[in-house]
Amino acid sequence: MKNIVVLYDIENLIGGYNLKYLSEISLKNILQVFYKNGYSNIAVQKAYADWSNSKLNEIKWDIAELGIEPIQMYGFSKGAVKNASDIQLVIDAMEILHTKPFIDTFVLVSGDGGFSSLAKKISEYGKKVIGCSFRDRANLIFTKVCDEFIFIDDTLTQKQLEKLQNVSLDDNKKKAIIESPVLKDVLPLIEPVAEENSKNLDEIKAKVEEFVKILKDNSEGKKALTTTGLNISVFKSALNYLVRDFDTLPLGFVRLVNFLRYVLKDTSLKLIHKEPSEYRIIMQSLSLSDFVDVDYVDEKPNLHSSEFYKRILEHKLPLIKIPENIEHFHQIVDYLLDNRENYTNIYFQDLIDNLVDELGLENKEIVQIIYFLIHTKNLLGDNSNTSIKEQFYYFSPLTYNEILSNIEENGKKKILSSLDGTINQEEFDKILEIFK
Repeated sequence: MKNIVVLYDIENLIGGYNLKYLSEISLKNILQVFYKNGYSNIAVQKAYADWSNSKLNEIKWDIAELGIEPIQMYGFSKGAVKNASDIQLVIDAMEILHTKPFIDTFVLVSGDGGFSSLAKKISEYGKKVIGCSFRDRANLIFTKVCDEFIFIDDTLTQKQLEKLQNVSLDDNKKKAIIESPVLKDVLPLIEPVAEENSKNLDEIKAKVEEFVKILKDNSEGKKALTTTGLNISVFKSALNYLVRDFDTLPLGFVRLVNFLRYVLKDTSLKLIHKEPSEYRIIMQSLSLSDFVDVDYVDEKPNLHSSEFYKRILEHKLPLIKIPENIEHFHQIVDYLLDNRENYTNIYFQDLIDNLVDELGLENKEIVQIIYFLIHTKNLLGDNSNTSIKEQFYYFSPLTYNEILSNIEENGKKKILSSLDGTINQEEFDKILEIFK
């Protein structure tokens, strides 16, 4: 015999009609939680809300499919909808209590502490009372007076994670989000930046600001931001979700730290630093022992300057780091040009040792210049599948102009790949001038 009544306080369940969780709620998933806990003999289901509100359209499908009776609540005065729903739910519960004696279990889907008195009264009549709500919306007293309280956080989390599965991320990045107590409940509430805007700094900054607002409303997020601070690796995981193929370089920042200094400047958060290399994000008004505040970056970066081009060349493989001593660079390439017949099949370490003996320069400096020549395709290795130090090398240029040409070709290739195929030739020429 069916002996259970389920009364849904929809307004409490969704936390108000403007709640960001609204589109994520699934009454079908909640019902599955009841079934898993052994409560399947449901005789009556009623759901209380202003069903004329278009924001409830998603939930309406569940209402119709599950045979739940929607109880329309308009309220009797401005702002009175919530109280009207609570009162009507109590009236219906008491009516069922007296007119349907076969009902022995009342399930109140709400976390509202105002229902504590109702739960106690129903219990006085020898009926079982089960409360059901999300943990962060469950009143402590209400959870204590119920015979049993079912937390339904998993229904929301599962739906969020299902949404996350459709995001274009590799498994490791996706795993970092799913396993993060802060991110797993926050990110599925945000639409990622549209793919066509994934290199638009203004769009990304606006999306970060949206993320920050939701993060502060999340219990785990708020806890981190007001206590230990949030490690920037967590923020990086969020950015991997929010921005397709996220990379700071096309946005004008070589390091994530500098990107964060810019995008956080109009939020209530700040970056803090502890020597030697620990960074965290915390509420702007707070401080953390042994950490110092990191200044914001105010100006939008200039992507097409010779200085930023040099930073790109020096960042990520192949590392095309401009030699610190151009005079020694000329000394090495002049020697290689004059003696190129000796450098057509020479092992990496033999090449270094030979130049140290012949030119009398420091080993470290020679290694840096040789790496530069290798990454600009002036020294060609015999096998790209082995490490640089395990290959034999061939010095290919016949003239210094060929060397410059290789520097230009391979330097531009790296910059163009980082900046979506655009380059300012005049600014790039400033780099080439260093070698002339």
